[in-house]
Amino acid sequence: MMIRRPEPGSAASLQECAPACSFRIVTCLAALLEVAVTLAPAGAAAQQSPPGGTGLEEVVVTATKRTTTLQETPISIAAVSGDDIVREGIPDINSLMEQIPGVALQTVGPGRTNFTMRGMSGSGGSSPTVGYYLDDIPVTPATSAISSAGKSLISPDIYDLQRVEVLRGPQGTLYGSGSEGGTIRLLMNQPQLDKFEATAQTAFSETARGDTLNYNLNGMLNVPIADHVAAFRLVATEKYDGGYIDRVVVSPFPSYINVTSPASCIGNVVPQLPPCWLRGDVAAGPVVARHADVNYARTEAVRGLLLFQPSDALSITPSVFYQRLTQGGQNSYDLPPGNFAHYQAGDVPERFEESFYVYALSIKYSTDAIALSSTTSQLNTYFYNQEDVDEQWYGFFVTYGTPFITTGDGWERHDQRQFSEELRLTSNGNGPLQWLLGGFYNDFKDQLSFLEQSPQLIAPDGTSNVFTDYEPDHLKQEAAFGEATYAITPTFKATAGLRYFHYAFDFLQDYSGLATAPPLSSTGSNSASGTTPKVGVTYLPDENLTVFASATKGFRPGGANLPIPPSFCGASLQSLGIVTYAPDSVWSYELGEKARLAGGALAIRASAYYIDWKNVQQNIPLACGFDVTENAGAAVSKGGELEIDARLGSAFTVHGTVGYTDAKITQAIAGSALAVGARLPNVPEWTASGSLEYTTNLTAGWDFSARADGEFIGSEFDPNAAPFALSERGGYTLVNMRFGVRGRALSAYVFGDNLFNKVAFVGFDHSEAQNTPQFARVIPTVPRIVGIDLQYRF
Repeated sequence: MMIRRPEPGSAASLQECAPACSFRIVTCLAALLEVAVTLAPAGAAAQQSPPGGTGLEEVVVTATKRTTTLQETPISIAAVSGDDIVREGIPDINSLMEQIPGVALQTVGPGRTNFTMRGMSGSGGSSPTVGYYLDDIPVTPATSAISSAGKSLISPDIYDLQRVEVLRGPQGTLYGSGSEGGTIRLLMNQPQLDKFEATAQTAFSETARGDTLNYNLNGMLNVPIADHVAAFRLVATEKYDGGYIDRVVVSPFPSYINVTSPASCIGNVVPQLPPCWLRGDVAAGPVVARHADVNYARTEAVRGLLLFQPSDALSITPSVFYQRLTQGGQNSYDLPPGNFAHYQAGDVPERFEESFYVYALSIKYSTDAIALSSTTSQLNTYFYNQEDVDEQWYGFFVTYGTPFITTGDGWERHDQRQFSEELRLTSNGNGPLQWLLGGFYNDFKDQLSFLEQSPQLIAPDGTSNVFTDYEPDHLKQEAAFGEATYAITPTFKATAGLRYFHYAFDFLQDYSGLATAPPLSSTGSNSASGTTPKVGVTYLPDENLTVFASATKGFRPGGANLPIPPSFCGASLQSLGIVTYAPDSVWSYELGEKARLAGGALAIRASAYYIDWKNVQQNIPLACGFDVTENAGAAVSKGGELEIDARLGSAFTVHGTVGYTDAKITQAIAGSALAVGARLPNVPEWTASGSLEYTTNLTAGWDFSARADGEFIGSEFDPNAAPFALSERGGYTLVNMRFGVRGRALSAYVFGDNLFNKVAFVGFDHSEAQNTPQFARVIPTVPRIVGIDLQYRF
C-alpha cells in the first residue's frame, strides 16, 4: 500500500515540527505569555483598558448611507466591529455569520458558501437571495455560480476590517445591487491621513484528526504620503489550514449488492422501494493509495487602498483586492462508512481553486447640503473545480438493471467578469427631511466550461467524453432607487422608497459527448422590469428606545437551466418544457424595537417578520437524477430575532442571540420534493448563540481577558441528501474558549474552537451533475482546533 500526503509548498517545514498533541501548544503559550509580559515596555498603558464604568459602548453604523448609531437605526441590523473580530478571534466570514440570528449558511468548503436570511432559501435558481458588498462594491455574482456549490459567494479575507453589517430584509431602495432577502456589508479600514500605523498577527494551531499545522500570517501598513492629503494602506494575508479528510483508492472496488428486503432498502442512506442496490463495504476493500488530509487549503490575499483628499469636501480612493484560494480536496467524507474518508475506484484528486481581483474607484464629494458618491468597480473571478465521478453514473446504469461503476473525473471552470457603477446622492444636515437617490448599472459575463470523462465509456467521436458543456451567459441590470424619511414630529418619522429595475439575460448552451449524442446547441434570453416599493414608520420617544415597522418588496432575477443530457432525460424534459425561469419576489413585513436600559448597561434588540414569497424558483429533481428550476408555488416565512448585550459590573460582558424561523411551502409544484407544509431547505428553525467575557487589569500596562462562547444550529432539511427525498440534518452545539493578555503593543491568546470536538453534519455534498442514492458525502463540522494567536501593533 502506498501512502502519500499533500505538499503544501512552503508549509512543509511547519508540518515537520507540528506538535503531536494539542496540549503541547497550550504549554508553549503559557511560557510565551510570560516572555511577552517581560519584554513589553514597562508601564505602557493598555490600548483597550478595562471599562471603568458599567455602560455599553455605542455602536456606529452606515447601513442607511448616513452615519447613525445602531440604537437609532430603524431597520433590523447586526453589526460586528473590527476590534471585536480581532478580540474574539473570528477566523472567517462563515464563522461570523453563524453568530448572527436570522442568517443561515450552506457550504461545501472554503469559497463555496451561500448565505440566506430569514428562511429565504429557495432550492432553485442561480442567483443568491442575499446581497454582498465589499465597502460600496457589489460582489454578489449576478447568476451562475459553480454548480457543485450552488449559489456561492466569494469569501474575502476579513483581516483589518472596520466593521461588518448585516441588514435583514430586502434593501433595494438603499443599495444598487438588489437583495431579496438581505445584505451583508464588509467595510474595510480606510487609509489614515494623519498617522503611521502597522499591525502584524500570526496564529498557529492544530486540528484534531489532522497531521499538519495550521497557520495565519497577517500584516497591515498605513503610510501618510502627504500630510492630510494622501495616504496608502496595504494589507497582506497568508493562511494555511492543514486538512482532516483522507482520500482512499480501493481496487478492485467492491461490487454493489442487490437486495430485495424492504428493511434493508428502507434502512439505506436514502430509503428506496425493493429491490434496491446497496454500496459494498468499501472500508474492507484492498487499499492501493491513501492520501491524508486532502482538504488542506491555502489562502493568499493582498489589498491596497490609496486615499487622495485635496480638500475636506473631496476624496478619491482607488483600490485593488486580490485573493487566491486553493484546496487539495473536498471537505466531505462518505457515509457509509463514516470514518472521515472518501473512497474511490480511481485515483482522482478533487482540487478546487478560487481567485478574484476587485478593482474599484470611489469618489466622494460633500457639502453642507448634499453628499455625492460614485463607486466604479470591476470584479474578475475564476473558479476551478474537479470531482471524482467514479460512482456517479451508477444511477443511470442501474435503471437498466445492472450497476456499472466507472472511473473518471469531472471538472468545471467559470470565468466571470462583472462591471458595476453605483451613483448615490444623499441629503446632509439635520432637517426634518432626509433623502437618498441612486442609480445602478451592472454588466455580468460568465463563461462556463464543463467536461466529464470516463475511460470505460466511449462517445461516438471516439473520445472518453461523457458530457461536455460550453455556456457563456450575459446579464445586464439597470436600476434607479430612492428613499426619503420625514420627521412628522420630533418622535415620529415616516419613510417611503421605490426601486425601478430592468434586466436582460442572454445565454448559449453548447454541449456534446456520449450523454448528448448527437451534439446539441441552443440559445435563449430572459428579461423583466418592474418596481419594488417600501414604506415604514419609526417612533423614537427618547434616545433609549426605537420602535419601527416596515413593508418592503424585493425581487431576484430569473435565469436559464443548465443543459441536461436529453438521451437520458428526454422524456422528463419534454413533459416539462423548461428552459428559462422568471424572477421571484417577496413582500416582507417587519416590526422591531431597540431599547437601552439600566443606565446603558443593557441593550435589547428584537424584531418580528412575515415574508410572503411568490413565484418561487423551485428545484425539480428529474427521474434521471438531474435537476431543473421552475417558477411555481409560494412560500411563507415568519419568525423573529432577539439580541441582548449586557455589562455586568466593570469586568463582565454578556452577549446572547436567539433566532426563530418558520419557513414553509404554501403552494407546491408537480414533481417537486417540497410539498405543501414542507420546510424550506437549509433553514434551521432555531438558532442561538451566547458569550461571556471577563476583562481585568492584570498589571501595569496589561489586561487579561477570558471568553467562552457557544452557538446552537437547529435541525434543517437538506435536499442534497438524496435525489428524490429530503433528509433532515440534526441540530448541534459548538463551544469555543479564548484567553490571554493584551498590552499597548503586544497581545497573546490561547484558543480552542469546537472545544468538545463535536462531530455533526453541516451539509450533504452535491455532485457536479447527477445525484446517486447509494451513499452520501457529508460535510462535517471542523474538528477541534487548539492554538495560539499573537498580535503586535506598531
